[in-house]
Amino acid sequence: MSERQPSAIPATEPPTSNEAELARKRRAKLAVRFAGLLLVLVSLAFVVQRLSQHLGVFSDHFEEVSLSLMVGGLLVFTSSQLLLSTAWYLLLRWQGVRSVRAIDCHVLCGRAQISKYIPGNVFQYVARHLAFRRLGVSDGSLMLAVAYETLSFVIAAGLLVALGLPFFASEASVISPRLAALVGLVAILVLVAMVRFGRPLLRLVGRAPPDGADLRVTQVLSVVPLYAIFLSLSGCLALALHRSAGGEATLGLAVIPAYSLAWLCGYVVPGASGGFGIREATLLVLLGDNPQGLFVSIGMRLITTSGDVLWFALSSLVDQLLRPKA
Repeated sequence: MSERQPSAIPATEPPTSNEAELARKRRAKLAVRFAGLLLVLVSLAFVVQRLSQHLGVFSDHFEEVSLSLMVGGLLVFTSSQLLLSTAWYLLLRWQGVRSVRAIDCHVLCGRAQISKYIPGNVFQYVARHLAFRRLGVSDGSLMLAVAYETLSFVIAAGLLVALGLPFFASEASVISPRLAALVGLVAILVLVAMVRFGRPLLRLVGRAPPDGADLRVTQVLSVVPLYAIFLSLSGCLALALHRSAGGEATLGLAVIPAYSLAWLCGYVVPGASGGFGIREATLLVLLGDNPQGLFVSIGMRLITTSGDVLWFALSSLVDQLLRPKA
């Protein structure tokens, strides 16, 4: 009787290069989604902590707060963030990015903005970068857009601060007109240099964006009014709070450039989550260490922080509504 030969076990074929590439992309997408979710959860935890602190101080010092003024300010600030996401959309589109819709920018920028409350003052850029990378936007295009955005914001804030230079020069020694003019000039020169040499510099480090439309300096400068309107609306809210608290009429519209300068200080100082502490201290120096200045500082922090939370919630809701059904 012949021995039974064992049946041959078919060898498992190694995965093809395409399958390995797909598996790698799936793992990368999962890692990006996990990182984005972690950023959101950490951001919300810090937001809750900040809000609890501000509400306590606010109620201790000001018992008679106009609810309609605060709610109106919240709605105005939340709506004004559409200006920021619109500018971001334009900065990407002018670089040749056609795969991103305007609604995508509104939703993703709204969801990423909440991450600025993580200590470091940079995680909103990380969250936004991750979100737009998932849509296929190159690292180079996103890096250039952040540079253009930052410089345009500085120019816009500088223009508004310039409106208050006569007041600051005569009433306070915390700002020099020549220094403000120099900062604005440097920002414009750096912006021009970035538009001209940004792509070649990124190409040297292997991060060049794909070839797209030739970006012109005038296109980048055309988003400056969007940032200026955003800061002006916030400044008007600060002015309304100052007037409602019985602030000096002599300050007048100087409150708007004062808030713009405070916002700029919080924007450029590294490590200040959402400009926390920096903007409040700057406002107190410019408006005076008095109950009215404190009212504006705490009131604007409460409005802006609550507005960021509301903007995040609305963006998340729209994202769920627009997401295709499985």
